[in-house]
Amino acid sequence: MSSWTHIIATIDVETFIEDIEIKTKVEDILKDAPKITGSEGNADIFVNILSDFNISKWNFEKDKFDHFQSRVVITIMGDLRDREIKKTGKEYCKFYNFIKNKFWIRNSTYKIIT
Repeated sequence: MSSWTHIIATIDVETFIEDIEIKTKVEDILKDAPKITGSEGNADIFVNILSDFNISKWNFEKDKFDHFQSRVVITIMGDLRDREIKKTGKEYCKFYNFIKNKFWIRNSTYKIIT
């Protein structure tokens, strides 16, 4: 019989990226992140941009302000077959530390259950 581990997590990060393409840039960085694995597929990772903006910068070429959102929430959801909590926990810690070394983590929460 297979064992299953289920993970759900959110990580609220300040990226310091001032670009309209922030989602794509963060997704590209996450391609190198450690995986949270299962025998039938890895956990899904989603990048969600916060609404509105938190940075305004004068664009001299266009003679106007550009507005950016530099914060995202990274969401993890996985139903992982043939995994135990201990292994999933270690993989999540590696993923979390990868994020911590790339961005500033403002808030986070996670839950791993069987």
